[in-house]
Amino acid sequence: MIKRHFDSVYFRPNLFNSHFSDHDNCHSLELIKIMKILSFNNEFVSLQGPQEKKKKIGDMIKLKKDLSVLSSDDIQKFKSSYLQFETGKKAAYTSMLDILPNKALSNLKTLSEYHDTLLFVRAYPRDAKCYSFAKSELERIHAEVCKIYAGNSIQKKTKLSGSGIAGSSMTGSFSYELVQWLKKTYPNDVRFDSSDQSDIFPAEILRMGLLPVETELIEKKDQTLTKWLDLAGRNSANPLQDFLGFFESMKVTIELRDYLYDSLKVFIDFDAADKKASLTFGHIHEENIFYHPSDFIKKPNLSELFLENISAPIPLSKEKKQEYVDMARIALCSLFRETDPVTFANADATEVFDMGRGLRIALYYLRSNRRLALDSYVGYMAFKNGIPCAYGGGWVFRKKSKIGINIFPPYRGGESAWIFTQLLKLYHKRFHVELLEAEPYQIGKNNPEGIQSGAFWFYYRLGFRPVQDELFELAATEWEKITSDKKYRTEAQLLRKLANSNLRLDCKNPGKKATQNHLDAQGFGKLITNYINQAFEGNRILAEAHFENVLIQNCPDLNSMFQSQELRHSFQLLLPVAFLLVSHSGIAEKNISLFQKWILSKAEESEVPFIELSQKMEKYFDTVEKAMH
Repeated sequence: MIKRHFDSVYFRPNLFNSHFSDHDNCHSLELIKIMKILSFNNEFVSLQGPQEKKKKIGDMIKLKKDLSVLSSDDIQKFKSSYLQFETGKKAAYTSMLDILPNKALSNLKTLSEYHDTLLFVRAYPRDAKCYSFAKSELERIHAEVCKIYAGNSIQKKTKLSGSGIAGSSMTGSFSYELVQWLKKTYPNDVRFDSSDQSDIFPAEILRMGLLPVETELIEKKDQTLTKWLDLAGRNSANPLQDFLGFFESMKVTIELRDYLYDSLKVFIDFDAADKKASLTFGHIHEENIFYHPSDFIKKPNLSELFLENISAPIPLSKEKKQEYVDMARIALCSLFRETDPVTFANADATEVFDMGRGLRIALYYLRSNRRLALDSYVGYMAFKNGIPCAYGGGWVFRKKSKIGINIFPPYRGGESAWIFTQLLKLYHKRFHVELLEAEPYQIGKNNPEGIQSGAFWFYYRLGFRPVQDELFELAATEWEKITSDKKYRTEAQLLRKLANSNLRLDCKNPGKKATQNHLDAQGFGKLITNYINQAFEGNRILAEAHFENVLIQNCPDLNSMFQSQELRHSFQLLLPVAFLLVSHSGIAEKNISLFQKWILSKAEESEVPFIELSQKMEKYFDTVEKAMH
């Protein structure tokens, strides 16, 4: 006979398929056990009347079954009580720590919601029991997902696809560099899925990897990607491996190769079979966990934080630095995202800072052949108790940095504002910037979610202010309404107008209007464009040749300094602005040593030396700016 497991008691489904006998009215042992399980508020179920009795117990069985499956209401109740820190409120969520592990994870939507909730608890544990609970339940979710993927239900697998849960899979399109890294790191878990060929035939791109004599293949423009690879001599059963190898052999610049790869819109399947290759377990191991027995910091004081110093970077082995890069890549990839400083990171240059309260911030520096001309694009990932919880980057030039933050969805509602202020402090102290500017997208420009969330006021509360006079006054008037009426909400139309702000934070005077307005990297770019158009009628080949001749004439030692490809690349990046400095600031006569160090620093392991030397050249940049205006 088939038996169904129900808590610790087995019962036969046909127990209620016939009228109860006198023996049943004497409370058989089996029925008594069921009655005890199904009793609610110690109410006794009458056994008089077999039909009524059957319906009553049947309803109770159904209710019991429903209560045994984890529901969204269970999760919301737990989250609500978990975020309450008032005295006497602790019992509400601690009792659920014993109840939730006994709930079945049969609803996949609820399972994903529960997974994210557990990640939050894992990052913000109230105490050791909460921390252990979250770890244990994440393991249970992993086991459940592995069981699903070992089965035959395509529908269930599809629902879990892209969830980032350990044991699940995802299909996405990523950069050539990241796909190469995934294939190298997880060789058995990455596969070619498809290519979007709606805009271009693969042969139009792949022909660049052929020899000129291979005319037959060059002319086969109507083949699918996999068929074309077969014709080109695929030598393995793995089309992705052949495809990547074909691109690697192309005799083109890395920039062109990346563009050609992106043009094919290649999609890959990635299985999170390795536990670390997931949001569930893609964490940095931490020996000392920070617990939150009292309330989260919701309103940090930025002025006070800026008075504090930062500690030196944590000493890390080469392997540990690589782990910080790997976990950042996995976290972003699991959410179908990438950032250049993480994808193209120079792992050896990675720095990690302990900011307190279980927060560590990793800074990622681009490899020299991936760097921008003037802006130093420094990426970051914030780890709370070892878990990646926020990411973004800063574009540093002179004494200003544009900056933005993205909190991963599971961790919103914690100490997001405090984490951002710690990030601002780190960039202010590490790179000696005096102005921090919010990216317009972050505050709602072309970003409906930013408008809906009122992101402008998140930055305003921290001390960011619009540079434009009109928007500065508008924001001040609107803020007065908000502070005087708790129910007042800024209209979306007004928020869209405020999103056009150049929103800046004066690190010395948070909350005050930032008056300093030196040219940034984009401003210097415009100067160069105007100069080339006027002096060379837009001919950039002639312009570059002229720039280099002038530099070598004024700084003859430069020619002998570029012995490596990296140094030559760095020289080419800085060439136009270096020309402006030599021809308009007199730096070649006044401080040739500083100027040469500045150019060479662009090829250093990290961009910290370039940032520091750029700041030492501030007066020369000012001279160029005045001369060109």
